[in-house]
Amino acid sequence: MRNRLAILGITAFIVWINRKSPLGFFEASEILACVLMLTLCIAPMVYWLKRGMTELPLFEIFCLLHFPLFGSSYLEARPMFMQYPLEVRLKCVAVVCVFLSVACAIYYGATRRTEEIREPSPFFNRWMPEFTQNGMFWMMLFAWWVFNVLFCTRVLTNSMTLVNPLRSVCLSAGIMAIFYFSLQSGRRRLAIIPELITGLVIATGIAANFAAGTLVYGIFVLIIALLAFAIGSRKVPIISAFIALAIINFLHLGKFEVRAKYWSPEDSTLSDSYFLNPLDVYSTWIDASWRRLAGELEEEEEATSIFKRASLLQVLALVLAETPDQRPYMLGETYAQIPTLFVPRYFNKDKPRGSLPTETLGIYYGIQTEESVKATSISFGPVAEAWANFGWPGVLVMGTIFGAFCASGTRISRDLAPNRVGFLLAVVMMGQVVDLENGFGTILVGTTQALAVGSLFLLFLSKPGGTQEPAIEGAVGEQLPGGRLQKIEG
Repeated sequence: MRNRLAILGITAFIVWINRKSPLGFFEASEILACVLMLTLCIAPMVYWLKRGMTELPLFEIFCLLHFPLFGSSYLEARPMFMQYPLEVRLKCVAVVCVFLSVACAIYYGATRRTEEIREPSPFFNRWMPEFTQNGMFWMMLFAWWVFNVLFCTRVLTNSMTLVNPLRSVCLSAGIMAIFYFSLQSGRRRLAIIPELITGLVIATGIAANFAAGTLVYGIFVLIIALLAFAIGSRKVPIISAFIALAIINFLHLGKFEVRAKYWSPEDSTLSDSYFLNPLDVYSTWIDASWRRLAGELEEEEEATSIFKRASLLQVLALVLAETPDQRPYMLGETYAQIPTLFVPRYFNKDKPRGSLPTETLGIYYGIQTEESVKATSISFGPVAEAWANFGWPGVLVMGTIFGAFCASGTRISRDLAPNRVGFLLAVVMMGQVVDLENGFGTILVGTTQALAVGSLFLLFLSKPGGTQEPAIEGAVGEQLPGGRLQKIEG
């Protein structure tokens, strides 16, 4: 009864926060299109829950992340998006729906179970001894925490050498550690003190990430932690999920005021010119959110602020409105830059930044100049990039690639325990699906770097063969030869 009352109370708070949402003023066609897009974002996660949470939710998280990246602009009816004609807005939804539909078809077709039981490859079946495993994950978790703190306080900045590779490695390591400890917490395998330390490190790491003025990555980490706990405990932490949702809704209200104060006026990122005190940021943030909640602040003017163009749906609308009618397709220009991004800077001192594809798109569509991209770049994402290069064929191919990528992660981790290399590498892949604000080349390079470093690291610390602990409890049962586990229905 207490759980129901808590859920009702938090739900009422969330609804009240969003009471000014203009969704009711949309035309019927827009409402139906928006519902279809949001369904494609949420349905895979619902299906995963109904299946009993028997596999890593890599693809499910990939789809779910499209909700804040694309759905929020529609639900909030942001002026920068609503300024486009109805046909452009509907075309945006159609492109996102086609992209997700193709990805779903490829993913579920490639991961369909068959009667044939395949043994995992010797590498993916290597296992981590418990002592090595625990020490490694503690080290990875604190490396993730230190990077978040140093980056949010501007001790580390985007302009520094090797920051991007360091970010890729630390964030991937952090996702693995957060998933592991949350899973062990759900299984009740952590003592009280380690569990409290883990929770404190994860919470403060997310708070440090939020202090940079963005919420997407922190939301992703929260999803990872909650889902891992759910897999371990065999039940969804509903109260925790609703509390997290309420906090994020509250912070979202004051996000633009925080960006206006702490982000550089020339670009769309946190200013690198001074040390940032997270306590000052949250003092400003909570005050702005509360004042907006109380109606003391009017809606922000978005048209004159470049950093408020960062919504992927707004940028997609720009690309669709101008291509190919006003600007021709780029015909693979940003994809041709990918080989250059793979060359280590040691061999090419003039190597461009990893965000080169996104910078090229920003210049091509006139929202940035060659001077402004030196400071930052506006997010486009792989969907808008695909349309800018090839239109509908590009969207279809990109949906196929991402569906296949997620399917490969599911296949290498299927029925393996959390101490197996295949399972851990799939968690690394899960950590890369959050990077949907970058171009495909940037995502590909980051994923390759993270998997290469992770594979070498795990190969050094793991042992071959052996039996494994039960995998996802409640979904597997009898031990099979080679360390694989047989699934027991029901």
